[in-house]
Amino acid sequence: MNKVDLTTIAAELKKTKKAVILTHENPDGDAIGSALALSKAMQSNGSKVVVFSPDNPPSSFDFLEGFSDIRIANDPEVTGLVQEGYRIIVVDGSSPNRCGISNFPPGSDPMVIDHHPTVEDYGQIVFVDTTRSSTAENIFHILNAAGLQIGLTVSECLFTGIITDTGSFKYPNATSETFEITAQLVKSGMSTAKVSSMIYERMSYANRKLLGRAMERLSVSLGGKLAITAVTWKDMNEFEAELRDTDFIIDEIRKLGGCEIYVFAKEYRPDQFRISMRGRGMFDLSQLALKYGGGGHHDAAGFNATGDWLFVRANLLQIFESLLNNK
Repeated sequence: MNKVDLTTIAAELKKTKKAVILTHENPDGDAIGSALALSKAMQSNGSKVVVFSPDNPPSSFDFLEGFSDIRIANDPEVTGLVQEGYRIIVVDGSSPNRCGISNFPPGSDPMVIDHHPTVEDYGQIVFVDTTRSSTAENIFHILNAAGLQIGLTVSECLFTGIITDTGSFKYPNATSETFEITAQLVKSGMSTAKVSSMIYERMSYANRKLLGRAMERLSVSLGGKLAITAVTWKDMNEFEAELRDTDFIIDEIRKLGGCEIYVFAKEYRPDQFRISMRGRGMFDLSQLALKYGGGGHHDAAGFNATGDWLFVRANLLQIFESLLNNK
């Protein structure tokens, strides 16, 4: 892994005329916003860019320009583009195993742009600044350093990444610079009210029903320090839900006062769970997630688990009991 500074990554980006942009599985607002912002800025500079996601991106972000052009990542198509001279750029993807392809084709010379402290050792050129609130913040600085235009379309994408990764500026990763960047995006004509409304005020019927089921199943354990709940595969089928319909439920769980850790498990296939965790600064959840093959941030991280809900829940209680006891 060759870590580079802002000037170097900006120069590499500017001279890249064909790019395949990849991001992580179960993409969030920072993944989609960063990928589309980079894509649109590069296209405005004359580059050919194709954006891939391992999964169908959440419809919460379908208002962003370029959303409908996102393709599902697959080996044949990505390999074919690399053979045509396209370079791979991974944004917000801390692990190569989460990008939707089995491996990087020869000649892809992958660039990695991220802000996670748990980025694995991969990529020919890597730019990681963990002091930023989001990968979108890093993209903002890279585009400026490269002299690429940040207009309304790019601003909406960048703000999507910032607002989702900072929990609407509620998380401690929202710094004074985060607000300064947001102010610059607003100057482009971007409406914070519009973007916020499009993301958070268009929830599906299935999402609301799943939220209700998660609240019914919610329990507080380990001396009131852990709040834990889930939606099961049965719930998903009952409400004809997709994985995207579980978006933002963890943020509702986190509104419960008095706990130190919040856990939301979503069964996206039979006996296959994605575990989302939120904290309040007491524990580094990214390191816990990394231990179980996941990743994330200090106060927002996740990993996968296998088994039925009773089995997974029992294992999670053991994991967090050990974490709390070693505090």
